[in-house]
Amino acid sequence: ATAMAAKSGVSADSIIEMWEMNGRASREFGSAVHSALQLYEAHRGTAKALGKQSNIHDNFVLKGIVESFISAHKDENVLGEVLVVDHNTKRAGQIDRLQILGDKHGRVTDYKTGKIQDKLPMYFEQCKFYSGIMEAAGWKMEAPIIYHWDGEWREYGQPIARDKTQVSKPSKSPATKMARPSNPAEVQQVRTRLEHYHNQPS
Repeated sequence: ATAMAAKSGVSADSIIEMWEMNGRASREFGSAVHSALQLYEAHRGTAKALGKQSNIHDNFVLKGIVESFISAHKDENVLGEVLVVDHNTKRAGQIDRLQILGDKHGRVTDYKTGKIQDKLPMYFEQCKFYSGIMEAAGWKMEAPIIYHWDGEWREYGQPIARDKTQVSKPSKSPATKMARPSNPAEVQQVRTRLEHYHNQPS
């Protein structure tokens, strides 16, 4: 910022403030897209019962992004914000989007916005960490998928390590830091939801 300020005649403080505002806008947009997608997937049943598409956000930008995603994924069976725990190895985390593929068969997926190419390895390590917890509970997990919005939806996939010793814990950056659950009732609620899918007839 100092070099740019000297060359342009603009104060370094103004340049830094511009960068910070740019970053904040990107983060807030990403959060809005994430929330709008979760609104759609978490309340499909509610909207169907009401006979309205109340689970699709009415902001025209978010509506377009969500409807574009729906067109390719409307028939998927998913759970959002799934808390997973492996007490034996003291691992825990929250899966943003767990796709249910069958009886104890699933896939960890996530949505991202902005420039993510440099961060993809970190995102996949995070997803594989969650997949490892699910596999420790007896689930068969397919390779994670990252869905990226950059004006259109793009899909990134990567083979998953079946040897759980190869599944690395993500670095403790703000983007991947995971809170270990301490509320037994909260843990039991998630177990109940997963068992519900496990006990569904094929």
